[in-house]
Amino acid sequence: MVDATFWFRAAAQPFALLTAALPTQGSWSPTPTTGSPTTLTRHAAAYDLSRSRMVLFGGHDASSIALARTWEFDGVHFTPVFPLASPPARVGGAMAYDPYRQVVVLFGGAPTNAVSGCLDDTWEFDGSTWTRRTAHAAPPARVDHAMCFDLVSACCVVFGGRAATTLADTWTFDGATWPLRSTTRPN
Repeated sequence: MVDATFWFRAAAQPFALLTAALPTQGSWSPTPTTGSPTTLTRHAAAYDLSRSRMVLFGGHDASSIALARTWEFDGVHFTPVFPLASPPARVGGAMAYDPYRQVVVLFGGAPTNAVSGCLDDTWEFDGSTWTRRTAHAAPPARVDHAMCFDLVSACCVVFGGRAATTLADTWTFDGATWPLRSTTRPN
């Protein structure tokens, strides 16, 4: 079991940096960066708390070509990462950081802008390489879904997205299994 107090203390410093940069009016403003990737859309990103950087994967460039590139952002510099293994190119995937296992988890997406050919693969990035994870029952292939990490349940949560139809299902991933969760819709 992870001490939740530790995680709040560990998260406090990046959060303090983020809130210190926001003006009192609460508006967004551009941050000067170096080495940023070319224009990207429909990429996946998650903040790696253990390494204090954002990890960005995939998306498509201005020519609508899906990419299989990994980038890291430390708050000032974007740096391309060249792991030995990497997921295939994709758009519309989703990522979340698992603080218990200290990996960024990537699920789903599609190799093109079309919904057809959606992916149902799970990958983990440990800061140096991507590793494909297989589970007995994974969520059906999807694109444009939401993903986060639930500290209380100690698992990644995937909700919704699109495939042949719009999806409204909830799945969790603990590093080994992907059970479908029964949920109640809000009124």
